[in-house]
Amino acid sequence: MNQIDLKSVADNPNQPLLQVIIVYGPWWCHHSALRLVYPDRPVLFWDPGGSYGEFHAEDIRSKDLIRINPPDLEAYLQFTWNYSSIEVEVFEWDLTLEHARELYDILLQGTDKNHPAGKFSTTTMGGFCSITLSNFLHRFATKTMIVPKSYLCPHNLARVLYTQSPKHVLTFRRGKQILYIPPQRASDNIRTAPISE
Repeated sequence: MNQIDLKSVADNPNQPLLQVIIVYGPWWCHHSALRLVYPDRPVLFWDPGGSYGEFHAEDIRSKDLIRINPPDLEAYLQFTWNYSSIEVEVFEWDLTLEHARELYDILLQGTDKNHPAGKFSTTTMGGFCSITLSNFLHRFATKTMIVPKSYLCPHNLARVLYTQSPKHVLTFRRGKQILYIPPQRASDNIRTAPISE
C-alpha cells in the first residue's frame, strides 16, 4: 500500500476509465457514485439519488448526471468531507474504447424496453443509489466485471467490487490516503502511484 499523490492518479484523457465510488459515514456507508472517462468527451459523473451540485448557482444536474463541470476525485472528496463522511473508496478499471462508448451512451441516453438488457434511466430516488448503480453494473458492465445482483447497501457492493479485479482501489480517510492493488493484479504491469504527500 502506498500514499496517494492525487496528481499521479488524475485522469489520463486518452485512457477510458471507470470509477465506482463508495462513501462511508461514521456508522454506515451512505452513498455510491460513478465516474466515466471517455476520450474526447466530457467526463460523466453519475450521482444517483445524491446531492452533489444541488446548491450550485446554476443547475448542473440532469437525471442525476452532473452535466456541467463534473467533479474530479479531489473536488468530490472535498464535497464528501463537508458532510459526515469519514472514508471514500474508489474502484478503478481501464476500459476498451468500445466498452467505454457503450457505457457512456447508456448513461447519457438511457435505454428503452427494446434494449437487450431492458429499460434503464439514471434518474434515482434518494436512498436507492447502490441498488441503481449495482443494477447498472450487473446489466451493462459485464465485459468488465460480474456484479451478480443489485445491492441495497454500498458496502455490500464494495465487497463484490474487490473480487472483480479492479486496476486498483484508492482509499481516502480523513488525513490519510492509501493505494491498494489487489493481489491478483500486483504482478501485472499496471501503473501505481508513487509515495508522496
